[in-house]
Amino acid sequence: MDRWEEFVGGTRRAPRFSLEFPLSYRPSEDSVWRQGRGTNISRSGVLFRADAPLQLQQRVEVSFPIPVEIPGRPAATVVCRGQVVRLVEQPEQGVLIAATIESYRFRRPSESS
Repeated sequence: MDRWEEFVGGTRRAPRFSLEFPLSYRPSEDSVWRQGRGTNISRSGVLFRADAPLQLQQRVEVSFPIPVEIPGRPAATVVCRGQVVRLVEQPEQGVLIAATIESYRFRRPSESS
């Protein structure tokens, strides 16, 4: 069992899906989006690679496109809000950041950020 899949407090974590996908992230109080790369995701959290660490417990927003269009609807981007719960610095590879997903919304191309 991968360490990201361990039991927490006796409760099994939500199943994670190993996916590589581009994403943008920012501390909630920041207006500048940074680029990162998602490595896995579940209904309760996301693990992504970034160039620089954030702070533990820092509020964060993560945004990524949904690759499938629903017929009759334009493609959307998901914007998730949560907090940083784990950081793993990896020399020459940046840092892995695990963040919770506490809420999310869909943003269509016609909407502003």
